[in-house]
Amino acid sequence: PEEAFNNFIQGKRHMLVQDYTFAVQSLAVACELYVKHFGELAVECGEVYFLYGKSLIRYAQSQSQRGVLGDAINKVPGVANDDDDCDSTDEEENENENESESGEDKEKEGEKNGSATEENETETEEKEPSESTDSPQHVENEVDSKEKEPETNAAEPDVSRQNESSNEENPEAEDDDLELAWNILEAAKSIFMRQGEENKEAQLKVAEILQLLAETSLETDNYPQAISDLKSCLSIQEKHLAPDDRILAHTYYQLGLAYMLQKMYDGAIENFVKTKKLFDLRKENLKKYPSI
Repeated sequence: PEEAFNNFIQGKRHMLVQDYTFAVQSLAVACELYVKHFGELAVECGEVYFLYGKSLIRYAQSQSQRGVLGDAINKVPGVANDDDDCDSTDEEENENENESESGEDKEKEGEKNGSATEENETETEEKEPSESTDSPQHVENEVDSKEKEPETNAAEPDVSRQNESSNEENPEAEDDDLELAWNILEAAKSIFMRQGEENKEAQLKVAEILQLLAETSLETDNYPQAISDLKSCLSIQEKHLAPDDRILAHTYYQLGLAYMLQKMYDGAIENFVKTKKLFDLRKENLKKYPSI
């Protein structure tokens, strides 16, 4: 159907420009329309499922502002989080500056109020009839100043509560997106696997889906599952890709990362070394081509 295809194309376009919010929306509509027209496990739904699941993962990563690599580094034992230390020191410095500034402001206000009252007293002594007109102004000024001070103090807790509530709600929404992505990608994998092992394009798509499933496992700290999926992914890629293909290097690196997070350091080192060797091989192969 034309509407389904248009939403699919829009979703692909949003993915290219990394606008994952609109990508998820467009691809969700496309999936719904494709399923209604072709059926849940139809071959035509495979690519739509794949892209929709991928968009959900990228959207969840963008919302958490960390992604697989950034979060993984923070989880590595013995690696200090410099950003947190810097943030805490900055907050302490800002608090000290705010306290000193508030103290100075209070002293200045006291001096101004003292000088103002002295001037008013001299004016009242010189002009006794104007006491009835001056005194209400002082009362109004004092009331205004008292009313303004609580307003600034009362506005701050509301902002902090909103930030706390939004931070508490994000992890649940992220888990829901990742769970939905997992289910969608599993459906896509079953569709492409039914196309046979001799279909190179379908098999490489299965490998790509396994890689995305591993990403969701890394996001949810399910490292054994990530290792299993990445191994299956590698067995397909090594069969169909060139030995110096950068896709293989990326998979080796992700597998090494999963081993490291699982504290299986021998496996991590082995795959990181494979990553380096592949790049060295690719570098040597590129030297064989004449420069353009």
